[in-house]
Amino acid sequence: MVTDNYEKEISFIESVLKEAAQRLNHMKIQSIHDKTSRDLVTSSDYAIEQYIITMIQSQFPSDHILSEEMNQDTLLQERTWVLDPIDGTCNYANAIPMFGIQLALTVGSVIAAAGIMLPCLNELYLASQNGGCTLNGKKLTVKPDSINHSIVSFGDFNEERQAASKLQSQTMKRLRYQIMKEKMFGAASVDFAYLASGRTSGTFLIASHAWDILPGILIALEAGAVISDEKGRPFCFDSEIVLVANSQELIELMRQPELSC
Repeated sequence: MVTDNYEKEISFIESVLKEAAQRLNHMKIQSIHDKTSRDLVTSSDYAIEQYIITMIQSQFPSDHILSEEMNQDTLLQERTWVLDPIDGTCNYANAIPMFGIQLALTVGSVIAAAGIMLPCLNELYLASQNGGCTLNGKKLTVKPDSINHSIVSFGDFNEERQAASKLQSQTMKRLRYQIMKEKMFGAASVDFAYLASGRTSGTFLIASHAWDILPGILIALEAGAVISDEKGRPFCFDSEIVLVANSQELIELMRQPELSC
């Protein structure tokens, strides 16, 4: 268990994400390139990532950094900062205001501190291990809902993880008439933030990369969410599917195997 309250790290995350959001809001996209057949990278991704990396190196010079664009091969070590400069780049590049800047500190196998900034909403989510979760300084807890009033969001499909994508399709089909609504926001930062703030009830995500999910996992957990993989096991860093919800009842509904006819 982490016993350090990580006040210095939380203060750093708060200041660096606020500044990064201001920079992004005033930044013009200079270039857009295909990163994969289903993903983009922009000049803004690189600029925001370089800014945050520079700040980490100045404040915590002995720490490691795992980031989406420049440090993808870093292993999670004793103290590692996990950074996604723009989560939801396709949304950002197409002027869809559903994207975020994500940063987390892992210490060994623990997510110790994390932040998500949603620039278009001016919302900053912060959490520390056993320290709770806040939105713009106000404590957050997930909102309880009955199953039939639940809103569940789903992450992007992943062509490299076809079994996981098939299970996601099956789950969406199975839940369709048991819950209120299904949503796809196209950004894990939004999925986690909306769950933590009570706008949604659960989320089903294919865990493609650590920078996509680690910040949001701590924020959701510290807001009182329940988490597991598709087989009901506790989340670990190599889980392929992450289920997060405001209740164990909804988790169980999301992870039920497809029923045969």
